[in-house]
Amino acid sequence: MLDRLTRATRNAVAGRAGLSRRGHLLSARAALCGAVALLAAACSSTTHSTNLDTAGFYVTYTLVSAEGRPGRAVAEFRVLDEEGSDLELVGGDAIAVDGVPLLRVDNSVVGDELALMPWAALRYEVEVGGRARHLFTLVRDGEAATSRPLDEVAAPAPTLGGTAMATARYTDPLTVIWAPLAGSTVRVVATATDTAHCSSPTLVESTADVGSYALDAARLHPAGDATGCTFRVTVVRTRSEPIGGPFHGGAVRTIASGSLGLTLR
Repeated sequence: MLDRLTRATRNAVAGRAGLSRRGHLLSARAALCGAVALLAAACSSTTHSTNLDTAGFYVTYTLVSAEGRPGRAVAEFRVLDEEGSDLELVGGDAIAVDGVPLLRVDNSVVGDELALMPWAALRYEVEVGGRARHLFTLVRDGEAATSRPLDEVAAPAPTLGGTAMATARYTDPLTVIWAPLAGSTVRVVATATDTAHCSSPTLVESTADVGSYALDAARLHPAGDATGCTFRVTVVRTRSEPIGGPFHGGAVRTIASGSLGLTLR
């Protein structure tokens, strides 16, 4: 409830800051209505896009891709900042990429199969592919459309000992390597095929993309356990930059991942 009240307060602040679609500060009557809306918002963390000018939007556009699989375009909209309420596009407002509408998705995802990261409940998605650059376009009723190009980045191709399917001992020094990309960051995630006996940790949360990672096998297998483990070790590359105006804030980012198979004995 506290989180919802906080989000509702942000919505009210957006209105008082002159970010309502009317383009002026709230009148006394509107302020009273806003107080009522504040109480209602405490029971809902979603705001209609028609309540705000584009200048009140916090927008994140993401391209997600993985080796040998179709990519996906994702758009997320919030009020003012990343902690604000979700914005639902209504009243003629719509988002498209390369002219194809993104579809509304309203479910939380803890571990996305491509990005290996969580997604918020309300977002807009569509499958993409076949080109290196994509164009996100937000169309709004009564305002000019805004477009942002976003280039895909090369997916890392990690190897260990020169191969993408490696077998090693827990005592071996293990270094995963791939071609680095300047200006990007990486996460390294190990996913075990046998989750009953083997752990699946995030080995590196976020670090500069230098093209290598010294893997600590002890983190993947408890000492003294003789059971061998097989993993998919995934390098997730992210490049991000601020989205800029006319939005209040946000980012455009590209996420690409590549994996290797590793059996430890």
